[in-house]
Amino acid sequence: MSFFTPIRASNALITEATVPKTAVFVGGTDGIGKATLRDLVSKRFPIKVYIVGRNEAGHRALLDELRSLNPQADLIYIQGQISLVADSQRIAKHISAQEDKIDLLFLSAGYLPFTGRQGE
Repeated sequence: MSFFTPIRASNALITEATVPKTAVFVGGTDGIGKATLRDLVSKRFPIKVYIVGRNEAGHRALLDELRSLNPQADLIYIQGQISLVADSQRIAKHISAQEDKIDLLFLSAGYLPFTGRQGE
């Protein structure tokens, strides 16, 4: 049995009743976060997704693609650098002012450099 078999079986159980209604993706603009976001939105269920990234203009093509995959999806881009405490607090306040709860929090931002931190 493939490692992915149980994962695919679980994903197949997602229905309009079980899909998260409100999701937050931090790091959903590249890599595994982007792939997961694309897969979730492509289920074509009504969903509201906050996507946190550093550069909205650089991710406009992704947002356009997601909107074409699911016109029912409410996609809200929030620009910010999650590794900065002030940005993290601003993002959290923005989302909590709009939502009573979130159903899915997907955190996949960043990477671990072997040379240590080089900037702010």
